[in-house]
Amino acid sequence: MKNLVFYLFLLVFSYTNAQYTDIINSNKPGFSESPYSVGIGVYQFESELFFKKTNTLLPSSVPQSFGLDVVFRTGVLLEKLELSSQFAFQEDKVFDGLATSHSFTSGLSKFNIGAKYLIHHQNYSSKSVNIRSKKSKNNFDKKRLIPSVSVYLGLNTDFVNNIYKKNSITLKTGLCYSKTYLIILLLLVIFILII
Repeated sequence: MKNLVFYLFLLVFSYTNAQYTDIINSNKPGFSESPYSVGIGVYQFESELFFKKTNTLLPSSVPQSFGLDVVFRTGVLLEKLELSSQFAFQEDKVFDGLATSHSFTSGLSKFNIGAKYLIHHQNYSSKSVNIRSKKSKNNFDKKRLIPSVSVYLGLNTDFVNNIYKKNSITLKTGLCYSKTYLIILLLLVIFILII
């Protein structure tokens, strides 16, 4: 199985073409999601190696995991629409009935599919271009109060290793937004209200 994955990996990446993109919209698989799509006809892979270790020594627990988390993204039909698929292939150390005996298992621990649509894209003008006026260059930009926003709808499938099966397919939804001053302002208001 490991050899098959390795040869498939080599086959896919040895016959690819590239294109220039000024801004690469990248995410950290499993941890972050930007509101922007990759664009029509663009195929983007994002991956991350991970290693998890806990001190749990209970029966039928997974104290150690090592694997690869991969996201495949592509733009279809509209510039604002993106389809994505995420999966994690990992090897786990699993404690059997006793805390002293263990075995190793490997396979998919996660397999998600979904779509993201950009609802609002906020265009900003670069202030660094303005070299004639110090006041307008350092002035507060009110446009940055409104973030770019997209919605995500997907499915957590059950095509995973036996120890991760839940015998159900669940819905995955999300609201993605860009970092803006509005978020900082909202956090400041909440902090003031708490005090």
